[in-house]
Amino acid sequence: MFWHELPHIDTFKSIGRHTRFDKGEALPLGQNVYFLERGLAALTMLTPSGDEKVYMYFKSGNLLGFIRFTLPQELLPSSYISINCNSIVAKSPLEVWGIDNKIFFQELENNPTLYKDLSFSISQNLSNVLEHSYWLASKDASTRLCLMLVNFMEEREGKLVLPRCFTYREMSNFLSIHTVTIAKICKILVDQGVLERNGHCVHIADPQRLHQIAREETTLNY
Repeated sequence: MFWHELPHIDTFKSIGRHTRFDKGEALPLGQNVYFLERGLAALTMLTPSGDEKVYMYFKSGNLLGFIRFTLPQELLPSSYISINCNSIVAKSPLEVWGIDNKIFFQELENNPTLYKDLSFSISQNLSNVLEHSYWLASKDASTRLCLMLVNFMEEREGKLVLPRCFTYREMSNFLSIHTVTIAKICKILVDQGVLERNGHCVHIADPQRLHQIAREETTLNY
């Protein structure tokens, strides 16, 4: 998976309104396109039983909430999954720039080079959704989990750490793996020195070994 900074950030910020969202809040959709300046958000859906499913994450530098304005309105009712069933939820505190959708697309018309940002965002999101689907269809639980750790670990104070929002429940919602299995695999990774726990923080102690498991160069029995 990849997240790449868009080339025209300053333009989007200049036409937007700075807003903060707390962890767990859903972004209001239907009026604004959002530029995510800081934080981690997720595209989610609630199942009929009330469980959350995560389909995609957004990192700093992403454009959010534009898809409903790029599709013809008359086509949306024919979708099996209504676009209105989806939510974009803050998984950490967010700082975003909300841009009225009419202003956003008018700016694109006035400055066609901005279409590069939109097309890149669409391609990036599609690529990440396809990769996620590939994980679910073809990788075992330990490989899926290690792929997620590799893709979302971040450097903080000289250490590689996992964002605190990635609880067993959160990873289960994204990877379609039972929380008990997540806990079992994580315990083995801790026992083998790949991960270290420090309170609520998870450190990646052996990133080389983690990459080897994610690339299936070595196996992890659980």
